[in-house]
Amino acid sequence: MAMFLATAASSLHVHASAPARACAPQMQAQNGVKTTTAQAGVVTPTGRKVEDSDYARVWQLNRNANTELELYRVQEEFRTLKERVSPTRRATFIAPFLVVSAYSGYVAVTAPDFDFPGLDSIKEAVRKLRIDGPAERANNLYFPGSLGSSVVDHLVAATLEKRGYTAGNTLFATSTCPDEVNTRVGELTDLLKIRWGENFGLGGLGGVPFTGKAGFSAYAHHVPDQGKMFILFAPHVGVEFDGKVGALRRVNQADVSTACGAAIGAYNGIIKDFEKEKKEKAFDVGDDAAYGVVAGLDDAFDAQIQFIKSRLRARLKGIEDSPDRITYVTYAMYSLVREFFIDELLLAPGVWDFAGEVTVLGGIMINRGKGGDRFQPLLFQTRTQEAGSTVDLYEQTFGQLPDLTPALGEGQALVDEFFDYDLETTGERWEEKLKEMQVKERLMKERMTRKEA
Repeated sequence: MAMFLATAASSLHVHASAPARACAPQMQAQNGVKTTTAQAGVVTPTGRKVEDSDYARVWQLNRNANTELELYRVQEEFRTLKERVSPTRRATFIAPFLVVSAYSGYVAVTAPDFDFPGLDSIKEAVRKLRIDGPAERANNLYFPGSLGSSVVDHLVAATLEKRGYTAGNTLFATSTCPDEVNTRVGELTDLLKIRWGENFGLGGLGGVPFTGKAGFSAYAHHVPDQGKMFILFAPHVGVEFDGKVGALRRVNQADVSTACGAAIGAYNGIIKDFEKEKKEKAFDVGDDAAYGVVAGLDDAFDAQIQFIKSRLRARLKGIEDSPDRITYVTYAMYSLVREFFIDELLLAPGVWDFAGEVTVLGGIMINRGKGGDRFQPLLFQTRTQEAGSTVDLYEQTFGQLPDLTPALGEGQALVDEFFDYDLETTGERWEEKLKEMQVKERLMKERMTRKEA
C-alpha cells in the first residue's frame, strides 16, 4: 500500500510540474502592490517557495506518501525486532516461575515430613556418595545395626500404627542430651516430633532423665485420656570424618569438639581420680575434670555431671581391654540411662492415671559431619500397667539384635548383660529406692493425719 502511494505521488509530482511551470503567475494590483494569487505558498526542502496552489497540493501529497512509506518501514523493522526478541521476552517472563517452582520442589523434597515409597532407599544411595569413608567404617564397626533417621522413623511408625498409636492419642517424650546436635532438622528427634506432635523433655546431660519421678508424673498427666505414651531415650556420640569416636566438628567451628561432652568429661574426671600420677590422658579434651568441674564446692551447682561421674565409675570395669575406650564409655552411658529411665518409669506416681500403654525406644544417637546422623536401636518394647505385659517389638521392627562383641571386646560383662533387660527390670539399689519411697509415703500420711487431728 505504501509502495503504491509513493509511486503515485511521484507520478503526480512529474505530471503536475509542467502545468505549474506553464502557468504564469497572475498579477493583481491591490492597493497599488503586485502580489501572487498563492500568497501563502509551500516552501520546498530546497528552500524554494512554491506559489502555485495546484503544485503545492501535489507536492504535499507526495510528501505525505513518503511519510507513510517511512512509517511502514519503521513498522516492518519493529515487527522484525519483536519476532527476534519474543523468545527472550517469553523466557524472561517464564524464568521466575521456573525458579520458584524449582525451589518449591526442593523445599518439598527436603522437608522432614516428605515421604513416598522407596524414598529411604534413594536417600541411602545418595548418602553413600557424600560420606567420609573412615567415619563410616568406624560407625559400622563400633555401632552395628545403626540406621538413618528417616528409616528409623518409618519403621517405628509402621509398628506403632498397628498397635493403634496416632498423633491424636499419643504424647511423645524424649530423654536425650540437650546438645544442639541432637535436635537438628531432619534427624530422628525432629522427625519423631513432626510425626507424633509435641515433645515432653525428660533428659539432662548425657540423656539421663534428670527430671526424675516428678518429671515422669507430669508427663504422664499430660497424656490424652486413655491415650498412649511413646518415649525415646538415647545417649549420643560423635564420629568425626577420620573415624575418631567421640569427636565432632560443629557448624561454624574450625576446631573439633567432643560429643558427648558430658560423658567424655565425666570419663576424664574418673581417670584423673583413678590415675592421678599418670600424665597421659585417655582422651584429650583440654581438661582432666568433667567439663572443667572438680569435685567439692561445685557439686551443688553441677549436680548432673557429678551424678554421671559417680554412677559411670562402676560401669567402666574392663574398659582397658576394649577396642575403643570412648565407644565403651558410650555403651556404659546407655546402660546408665536405661537403668534410671526404667526405674523412674516404674516408680513415678500416677503414670497410669491417663495412659493405657507405654512404648519405649532406646538406643544410641551417632552424630556425623557428613551423610546425616545414624541411630543404633537397642531396645524397643511396650507394656501396660499389668505386670508381665511387656512385649518386645525389636525383631519385628529392626530384625536381629546386633553383635556388640567387636565394639566392646571379648568376655566383657557389659556385653553379657546388655540385652537382658526389659521395661519391668529393676536396677541397682532397687530395694533401697523402694524403701525410700515407702518411708516418704508413710511420713506424708503421718503429716496428713496430724493436720486432720
